[in-house]
Amino acid sequence: MRKVIHNALEKCVGCNHCVRVCPVDEANIVREVDGQIIVEIDNEKCIVCSACQSACHHGSRYYEDDTKRFFEDLKRGENISIFTAPAMKVNFSEWRCILTWLRDLGVNKIYDVSLGADICTWAHIRHIEKNDPPPLISQPCPGIVGYILKHRTELVENLSPIHSPMMCTAIYMRKYENVTGKIAAISPCAAKTLEFEIFGNVDYNVTIKHLYDYIERNNIILPKTGSDFDHFNTGLGGLYSAPGGLKENIEYYLGKTFRVDKSEGWTIVYKTLDEYAKKSFDKLPAVYDVLNCAEGCNAGTGCRHDIDIFSINTQIHEIRKTNLSSESKRKHLSGIFTEYDKRLQINDFMTTYKIIPIKQIPVTPEQFEAAFISIGKYDEESRHHDCGACGKDRCDEMAVQIAKGVNIPENCAGYVKMQLVQAAKESELAKDKLDEAHQIVLSSINYASKIQGNLLPDEKVFDKAFSDYSVIWKPRDIVGGDVYWAKNFEAGTVLCVCDCTGHGTPGALLTMLVVSSLESAIWPSNCFDTANILWQLDSRLASALHVKSEDVTNTDLNDGCDLAVLFIAKDGSVTISSGNMNVFVCDGKTITRHKGQKIFVGEGKVKNKNQIKTIKIPSNPDNKYYIASDGLYDQVGGEDGIPYGYKEFESIILQNHNETQRVISDKIWQAFENYRGDNARRDDFEFITFKPEIKEGEINV
Repeated sequence: MRKVIHNALEKCVGCNHCVRVCPVDEANIVREVDGQIIVEIDNEKCIVCSACQSACHHGSRYYEDDTKRFFEDLKRGENISIFTAPAMKVNFSEWRCILTWLRDLGVNKIYDVSLGADICTWAHIRHIEKNDPPPLISQPCPGIVGYILKHRTELVENLSPIHSPMMCTAIYMRKYENVTGKIAAISPCAAKTLEFEIFGNVDYNVTIKHLYDYIERNNIILPKTGSDFDHFNTGLGGLYSAPGGLKENIEYYLGKTFRVDKSEGWTIVYKTLDEYAKKSFDKLPAVYDVLNCAEGCNAGTGCRHDIDIFSINTQIHEIRKTNLSSESKRKHLSGIFTEYDKRLQINDFMTTYKIIPIKQIPVTPEQFEAAFISIGKYDEESRHHDCGACGKDRCDEMAVQIAKGVNIPENCAGYVKMQLVQAAKESELAKDKLDEAHQIVLSSINYASKIQGNLLPDEKVFDKAFSDYSVIWKPRDIVGGDVYWAKNFEAGTVLCVCDCTGHGTPGALLTMLVVSSLESAIWPSNCFDTANILWQLDSRLASALHVKSEDVTNTDLNDGCDLAVLFIAKDGSVTISSGNMNVFVCDGKTITRHKGQKIFVGEGKVKNKNQIKTIKIPSNPDNKYYIASDGLYDQVGGEDGIPYGYKEFESIILQNHNETQRVISDKIWQAFENYRGDNARRDDFEFITFKPEIKEGEINV
């Protein structure tokens, strides 16, 4: 099948984000090339869910569609008609003007997939009424269909035989509107390319994101006059692009007593399908409405992703109001189906499925055992370390991947640590090989330093969230225990500043565990809940470090971190939750120190998020924020040899408020170095300062 998701391997840093989020165990292949760990895609097993593309901060994963070929063929005079997904209306406020522009370029007919969605609903209801089928899994989402046809073949009998709304639209155009020539889809989904390849009728998948990029890149000036579609009014089909859209349509006609369950989002939906396969029919819903993308097709894998969910939901609600606001509107909905009964043949919109054979990689007990031994795990305790640094949740999952040949021992943090420890032991036992052993250890630590540096967020994340910022990250040794993590979401940006126990190699190993835990704990649905993030990290670290309730009073058990979690909304407001870490805010007139709670993250003492304080600072264009690890404040120096503290630090911030953040951070570093003098640095140094980018009209979450 056509390859849709591609690798730019020169950009891959082996961070394992793609391995961590992929719902298919064998779709990513980890290998080592010239000392660098990289992760490739197995196109045969990939279902184009695009989870890896969303998780990759380095631009190593990207998708391919037909936008370039579509416009080239239009210029050559090809006869092309199109249909547009409902998501186009929420991704382009000027969508009608885009339709006019496309007509001016030579597009023949233009149809709305809301029409195909109405046909899809009608066909489902008539099929259910006539045939009383077994429990059905909805199939508008090609990622879901691909997962079942490739990896959950026992569920093929449950896949709804009704075509997706897009395919229903294409069939309607061909058979009932006599549309000739080629058909292009303006779609929100990279995976639709595979659906069109399987079922035919559609020649181009032009994603909304790439259409938007084409307009921007070519400086297209859209016509001022808009146009509409070449067919009659639609009904509730426009709701399909929202989570539970098919569910809402079917329940409108069959009532709430007809059971339709829903699930969406690649973090959970594929796990629910695995559970679905184990259940008896009497436990399953009549229809299971499932989507790959957490916010539905309106924020799909091929969408722009710069439109907030509240604006999207506002437009979806308008569709609902328009169709349900009066008795005459509801009669119109019934009339649509009456017209379909007269005009359409349901069999035209039904399909059968052909399983896509995938070569499975069996693992014998002997291979499984050998894989564990290859990473130095000989006993049950070591085989349940489950740190997650390799991208898998559990050590036994990593062992299976190694046995299958899709992962390597060098990708295991415990194995790397073991190698370092073994190298150190060997250097003690063989003094004559001390230099060689030293180089082995140093090379490993230098490589570990490269890995740790790659864990830090790309500058593009800060460029998107802040109008000005500066970062100083200087481990005391080659690697260190300070780390920061940031990620952009539709609602805003999460910034986590962390100071782990210790420095050097032990601290660095903890930072890998912290970053791995943050990646799995923070999603679009909870990104603004800083208290929940801190609580989740405390719980996950305690579990990974095997902290038991009776251990929390043991003074020898001190693995964990100080942590400040900030959510920077697009309106410039900032929400803060912190454990043992201060956040400073300066508006040019005063400076406020928000002290962290006495929470050591990783002890597992926080029982729920309500124990954690949340500070919300309203948007202020003068506000600048400063966070530093205790490597700054605890450094001894000066004439009296006492810690640096806060006084001079706050004074520099206040006196230089009108300077850029780079200038301010440089002055703080210079003052720190002057104060330190000849004293050795005691700890890692981490300092982050920023001024939020305030976007007009954004909604405060």
